[in-house]
Amino acid sequence: MPTQTQPAATGNRARVARYRRLHRRFDYSPAGDVLKIIEAWLAQGLSNCHAGVIDSLILAGHQAMSGNASGDHAPGGSERSAHAHEAPTNRAALKSFDSDAQ
Repeated sequence: MPTQTQPAATGNRARVARYRRLHRRFDYSPAGDVLKIIEAWLAQGLSNCHAGVIDSLILAGHQAMSGNASGDHAPGGSERSAHAHEAPTNRAALKSFDSDAQ
């Protein structure tokens, strides 16, 4: 008896499974002070969603802490974020916001 190939999975469950293979999900509840920072950056228009703001702040923090302005995200690597909401980050924008907040 010939074997049949399985058709590509369809429907919402399959779509979510395909999306999650490419887009990791983290269950994260920011502390109160952190949430205020995220909300303030969201209001400033750094991104149009919380995930985009968090991505931008993490990238800027990495660049500031590592001195790595080349865009490499991991030590010794050049993996780029696949997040659709990735916003540009730079120290001048962060300093400007920080000065306004004080």
